[in-house]
Amino acid sequence: LAHFVGCIIDVGTSGCRAAAIDGDGRQKGQASVTTPKPNRNGAAIDQDPAIWWSGARQALLGLLDRVDRRGVRSIAVDAPMLEKQRLLVGSQKMM
Repeated sequence: LAHFVGCIIDVGTSGCRAAAIDGDGRQKGQASVTTPKPNRNGAAIDQDPAIWWSGARQALLGLLDRVDRRGVRSIAVDAPMLEKQRLLVGSQKMM
């Protein structure tokens, strides 16, 4: 199981983080990217979703520079700001 690697991407309004965990639960690498702050108008927060995609892509590519990408078997994404949004995922090539 140690050769299996899962990647986790955390997409937030202030940045994106990525980590790789092996099959035994050990962290194999991490990378993070700061993104531009969202526009705030009272309780409303507005941020272009393209910023999230770009940040997630940059964090994942930074992580893959630190781990053997041939061992990656899964990718999980956490993006709490999308809980109430409909998300359409295209077939953009990340790597």
